[in-house]
Amino acid sequence: LSSKLDKRVREIRKRDTFKDPASIHSVSIMKGNVTSIIVSFLEEFGKIHTYSENLPNFFGYSNMEFTTIKNLNSLLPDIVRVHHDNLIKRLLYSGEPVVLGRYRNTFAKNKNGFLFPIKIFVNIYQSAKQDFTFSSLFLKMPNESR
Repeated sequence: LSSKLDKRVREIRKRDTFKDPASIHSVSIMKGNVTSIIVSFLEEFGKIHTYSENLPNFFGYSNMEFTTIKNLNSLLPDIVRVHHDNLIKRLLYSGEPVVLGRYRNTFAKNKNGFLFPIKIFVNIYQSAKQDFTFSSLFLKMPNESR
């Protein structure tokens, strides 16, 4: 069983090595190019609730450093932040989703303030609380597509 499983893992890695680096697949996940976050927009606008283990590294932080990051706006470039907040407010007031349920190319800001391209997939996250939360999946874009 162990050798069959090892063989299957090798086959998947080999197959996914040749897939589009700007898409989510097993190799992009194993390389740490994919991460996720859940953020509140009703309880406290932009409050980070939870995130995947590799999210701090994705943005260039150590796990300890990232504990000081409490709000999503700390990870957004200024130019993106203005539009982001307006999109969220528009959704809250009108109910019209602009970016939900599809991939979008945008930029994130690393620990040193430098921008890097990401692909993001956002969806509403149903939490047990009476909160309005979103789950987002981030894919770091490869150098050649920058």
